[in-house]
Amino acid sequence: MSKANPAATAAQTDPLRAFINTHGGAITPDQFRAFIASQGVTMADWARERGYTPREVSQVLNGQIKGRYGKSFAIAVAMGLKPAPARALEQCAA
Repeated sequence: MSKANPAATAAQTDPLRAFINTHGGAITPDQFRAFIASQGVTMADWARERGYTPREVSQVLNGQIKGRYGKSFAIAVAMGLKPAPARALEQCAA
């Protein structure tokens, strides 16, 4: 039996993940804004659904916080602005 690829499974269930994968694994802030608008979701709703504050998401999206580590990095990865680190993908596969 073969195990399903976690990244492929996530892309099938999450439209944003699928969109990110079609754009090479990372998208721009403008692409993120356009995608959530096309889904009829506000940035604030997207943030709250994932346990982030709208302010934190806005700051990462606008480049006021670089998203290099910690919570801001997690937000940038969730938005698709940065690719997920390899170690996170390995933990998902285990």
